[in-house]
Amino acid sequence: MFAKLLALFILIPFLELIVIIQLGRYIGLGYTLAAIVILGIIGALIAKQQGLSVLWKIKGELSQGQLPAQELIDGVLILIGSALLITPGLITDALSFFFLIPATRRIIKLSIRRKLEKMIRSNGPVKFYFRRD
Repeated sequence: MFAKLLALFILIPFLELIVIIQLGRYIGLGYTLAAIVILGIIGALIAKQQGLSVLWKIKGELSQGQLPAQELIDGVLILIGSALLITPGLITDALSFFFLIPATRRIIKLSIRRKLEKMIRSNGPVKFYFRRD
C-alpha cells in the first residue's frame, strides 16, 4: 500500500508538470496560468455550491427522521473532489470535476455501489481493517 501511495505522490506531480509544460509550449505561459487559475476558481465555486446543496439535503433528511445515506456518500465524493482541487495542475482539476458535477458523481456512486455489492456477495459482510505499520 505504501508503495502505491508513494508512486501516486511521485507520478501525479510529474504528469502534472509535463501537461503544464506542454500546454505552455502550445498556447503560451500566460494562457496556461490563466487556465489553471480559472479552472481552480470554477472548481471552488462548484465545490461550494454542491457542498451546500448536500448539507441542505442532509438537514432535510435528518429533520424527517431519516438516515441521509446517499447524501453522506455525495458529501464524501465532494470532499474528495475539493481535495483534488487543492493540488495544482490540470489533471487533478479535471478529475475533481468528476467528483463535483452531479451527473458524473452519480456514475462514480453507481460504480462504488456495484463494487461493494460484489464484495458482499463474494465475501459476506464488508469489513475494513486498519493496520499500524
